[in-house]
Amino acid sequence: KFFKKKFPSFNSSIDEIENGKMTLKKYFHIGIAVDTKHGLMVPKLRNANNKSISNIAKELKNLSELCKNLKIDKKELFGGSMTITSLGGIGGSFFTPIINYPEVAILGIGKAEKKQKFINGKFEARTILPISLSYDHRIIDGAEAARFNNDLKENLGKNFAYKLAVWMSKSISLLSALLCTFIWGTTFIAQDTGMDDIGLFIF
Repeated sequence: KFFKKKFPSFNSSIDEIENGKMTLKKYFHIGIAVDTKHGLMVPKLRNANNKSISNIAKELKNLSELCKNLKIDKKELFGGSMTITSLGGIGGSFFTPIINYPEVAILGIGKAEKKQKFINGKFEARTILPISLSYDHRIIDGAEAARFNNDLKENLGKNFAYKLAVWMSKSISLLSALLCTFIWGTTFIAQDTGMDDIGLFIF
């Protein structure tokens, strides 16, 4: 829903841009950047919109292992809709992810951390998740990119820190949970009161 109905241009490619053509895709193959000792690889989680959060978590782990052991089929590195990359495990914050051609956008996830925010006249500790979005201005304009990030923030829902703890307790990675939110525009845990924040950065 998030991809298909609200932001279809994010699910496109520009391999024929020189001929004035762009391709709007009906499938949802999400690229996941995997850091290996052999270099960066971006396998595709195919038909991600048809998978449950637990299946996505298992497949992400499997794809990562195949890349790290150089057993990934080369065809799995092509045909993506959009890429998600995470520096959270390394400890990065905001950064400038590079678009994986011929895709038109890439979402970068930094490390969630506690920060003080001034709310209702006092400072409160909030868990901030940095999100960085890079996009091709020939296809996506700045206003659409800002709406994309803001919708993603809203769809992550309330009480982000609590949800993150629940996901982790079920062996669901932050990347898996974010991926599901990103594709379907929904979360899998009932809404709670209070709200932690998502830091947004677009390029």
